[in-house]
Amino acid sequence: MTDPVLIVALGGSVCGVDPKTGAWLWKNALAGGGFGEVAISVQEGYVIASASGPVVYCLDSKTGDELWRANTEKSGRATILVQEERVYVAKTGVVECFDIDGHLLWGQQLPGMGSGRLALGFPGNVVQADDVGRE
Repeated sequence: MTDPVLIVALGGSVCGVDPKTGAWLWKNALAGGGFGEVAISVQEGYVIASASGPVVYCLDSKTGDELWRANTEKSGRATILVQEERVYVAKTGVVECFDIDGHLLWGQQLPGMGSGRLALGFPGNVVQADDVGRE
């Protein structure tokens, strides 16, 4: 069994780092995916990622190679949750569900609930929305 790769995401890119040495193993700039903050969900063998653009990506966690990409209805900071072979992506008042191969299964707008960052969860599997904080 090989050691897991530390996944680092920032500035519209996702990188793989050797956790023992800190050496860069790979970098994926999420072509066409926007810039800034990157939401990730790290699973066994793959990484689901989305930056500010209307796209979600699935990357091989060992190589950084793109396995698939799918368009999302909205742009903005994503919240990503993976549960039972489904990928849930929330952006700007919309939640979308993709199968593990990147095919859109459904999308749901959240009318009247605003367009801020969303939290998603199942019992025992929760991704909390980020708090931008106040100074």
